[in-house]
Amino acid sequence: MARVDTGNMARADSYIDWTDCELVERVPGKVSGRPIVRGTRILADTIVQDAELGSPLEEIHGNYPDLSITTIQRLIAFCPFATLAARAVRDLFDHNLPHKLRTSLATFGKHEIVTASYMGWTELKNGELLRVAEENSIEVFVTGDKSLVDEQNLTGRRLAIVALSTNNWPIVKDHIPEILAAIDSALPGSFQAVNCGTFSRKDITGESR
Repeated sequence: MARVDTGNMARADSYIDWTDCELVERVPGKVSGRPIVRGTRILADTIVQDAELGSPLEEIHGNYPDLSITTIQRLIAFCPFATLAARAVRDLFDHNLPHKLRTSLATFGKHEIVTASYMGWTELKNGELLRVAEENSIEVFVTGDKSLVDEQNLTGRRLAIVALSTNNWPIVKDHIPEILAAIDSALPGSFQAVNCGTFSRKDITGESR
């Protein structure tokens, strides 16, 4: 993971320490010696900044067609929202998620969590809900509807989607770290499925899942 480059901040050429990233190089005399994507003249910082501003992967790739989608994803993953660490990420929880999940994640402080019910969006269906969420600056949509990715065309979406394999609280509560990690690492326009197991009638009797 990247570090904010406070020690070299006075140089004003990068706010990220790219030292350990094999995709980035500094070449004396090339783009003033600033960190660039290896083999190009593209400033590495601009890729992360575009992601932080909410640009979907397809748009970033359109702006930098010489870079592969994989390269863009790796650059963003190397420094996941370093400049956003001081503010909360806006998360929308679908109405099918347990209330206790929201209260559990809210204790970590990095997330501003609202629910579809609180926002008055309970009657909105999937496509319309995603559109309205984006218009209201929601960054991550968390749902228990794992079929969402099959039902909706997610191309061009700015928000990230995290889908849980179940919304049953007795099962979900044992997977809080995985859910939190998925939300924290979510990139604009991405879809992540979190396997929390599945609910069955056997769970009620205490038998193993």
